[in-house]
Amino acid sequence: MLVIARIYRMYKAAEIGDVTTLKSLNSLGWAIVALLFAGLIPGIMLILAHGTIEKLE
Repeated sequence: MLVIARIYRMYKAAEIGDVTTLKSLNSLGWAIVALLFAGLIPGIMLILAHGTIEKLE
């Protein structure tokens, strides 16, 4: 449930264009946790998004 809540906060930050919050929530560790506990799709999506979010200014 924590992983889903974190993904939702990331989604909301991206939706309003809050790059600072989005980058603070972006973590490869959480992507691995999502991969292990929330299933393959959320984990893979977070891993794929990690690099793109890091490139944002």
